[in-house]
Amino acid sequence: MIQQDELRNIALQAGLSKAEIDRIYGDAIDEADALGKGKDDDFVLQIVKIFAGLNEEDYLKTIKELIAKKSKDINEKKTHIKNYKLAKYIASKGFEQDLIFDLLKKEG
Repeated sequence: MIQQDELRNIALQAGLSKAEIDRIYGDAIDEADALGKGKDDDFVLQIVKIFAGLNEEDYLKTIKELIAKKSKDINEKKTHIKNYKLAKYIASKGFEQDLIFDLLKKEG
């Protein structure tokens, strides 16, 4: 399950204040409950992105920045192992795995 602090990190990177983040998260949970989705991770994340005003370009840019930053910390010569470690780290921050793997494939 995506934790509120993971969503907070995403929103902070988008330049939102903590008060805005708390409001957005609460609105997302309320919306998910109203639609009978509960706290379904992917659904809540999509709503948070919408409420936070994160567009696809900014979202992908943030993932790319995390890939570049974390790549420097991982000393692994085998690409598939390094990509696995990168994806695991970035997914732990609340980002969508399919997008992470797509970007990792494009970056080679």
